[in-house]
Amino acid sequence: MAGSNKTREKLKNLECPFTWGMNKIDEVVKNHEETKTHDDEESVPILKWMRLLVHAYESVVKNYLTEANKCIVSAEEFWDYVKAEHADHISLNVLDNIFKGTKCYVELEAGHLEEVKQILESTLDVNYKASAKDRSTLNGCKCLAWSKYKDAGNLGIGRAIHFAELAIKDNPNFAVWHFMFAKNWRRQRRIAQCVSKPSVNEEKAFEKAYELSSKPIYGIFFAQCHKEKRNLSKALSIYKKIFNTKPESCAVRLRLALGFIRQRELKMAKECLDYVEERFPNDCMFLHYKGIYLETLCNYKEAAEYFLKAHKEKNYGAAMSYLKCKAKLRDGFDFVQYLEEMFKTYATFEDRDLDILLQIAACSYFCDNDLPGAAKYYLQAFEKYPNNRLYQCHECVLGGKSNVYDFLRNDFLKKAFACRDLDSGTKAICEKLKDCCDKKYNSNRKSAESSFSKMKL
Repeated sequence: MAGSNKTREKLKNLECPFTWGMNKIDEVVKNHEETKTHDDEESVPILKWMRLLVHAYESVVKNYLTEANKCIVSAEEFWDYVKAEHADHISLNVLDNIFKGTKCYVELEAGHLEEVKQILESTLDVNYKASAKDRSTLNGCKCLAWSKYKDAGNLGIGRAIHFAELAIKDNPNFAVWHFMFAKNWRRQRRIAQCVSKPSVNEEKAFEKAYELSSKPIYGIFFAQCHKEKRNLSKALSIYKKIFNTKPESCAVRLRLALGFIRQRELKMAKECLDYVEERFPNDCMFLHYKGIYLETLCNYKEAAEYFLKAHKEKNYGAAMSYLKCKAKLRDGFDFVQYLEEMFKTYATFEDRDLDILLQIAACSYFCDNDLPGAAKYYLQAFEKYPNNRLYQCHECVLGGKSNVYDFLRNDFLKKAFACRDLDSGTKAICEKLKDCCDKKYNSNRKSAESSFSKMKL
């Protein structure tokens, strides 16, 4: 028993997903489901390799030991691709230790203590203080690990950004670190689902990644960055440059398709989609983007069918697009019932959870004329997620974007308080909603007055 405790103590000093504090998001990890959407892993070997090790960790958390062992075997088999692609920029010794640390914990969970001891004896001592390359590799791998769980919200994304920044500090010439730094800045920016322009950090990091490596995937994200800045000609130029190389990667073709759809270059978009459909007709990302293509053609009925198929693979964006198409079709669809089922699925994901609460409230009000039901969901949202920035700009599946506080003050609550037969319970809820809106309004006014005073000084 003493030997077992000694071994466990040694394991705590290993660097791997099991010792990186990821237990803080175990609820997200437990509910995480692998989807068939692409996360650029095929184009970035170290990303795919690290995600296999994180999936081994996830499988242990879920008590799926057979799956965890499969991940270890797959990572071992993929090792040569990582070395061939990245050996000049990363520390293979650090990667070897991360792999062995992960394998140790999987073997320990299976009760194979002797195997654990043998693996521990083969791990190498790494002096992270002495080697920038070793530090960069370790922090970069931590970034890759945390970035797997974007549904952890700002905690997961914030950690990914932090470790990417540290990795870049010690090795500014590795494209992958810049790419992941930029991707997570982009995720953080888009959490609220509002249309916004890339930050300077995000833009420069995507630009640097593409400058350091001509991989199509880096170019596509850099082009997307230009598109979001409304520099459409530059974005289209990059898309066409990549398209003309005739990429074989379906992930690249799909991202090109989306870029072309957004720029109304539908002939090239269709060519990219056809390429993927011939190879992977049931791919979740393909189904989603084919839906977007059909929606652009105003073929809402067929688009909805594709979005629904994609949502069955837990594609949240496709689900929202499905509901938007149903709103345009006006076919008597029960939005509230569908959203309430979605609410059960996404209850552990803060940003999805809040969005769905607001969608249910809006649909209850506008579709079902259910003011009490809407009031209940609005209050539930405010009590569960006070001061969330999503309230500033929320896009409803029925159409349009609005500031939730302004909508409640100027429309919803006026009608509620003018309703003579409103029950006492709903009146009480509406008073609480009014209080929430008044506090926000007063807070904004004080902030504006303070800013104005500073301007006068």
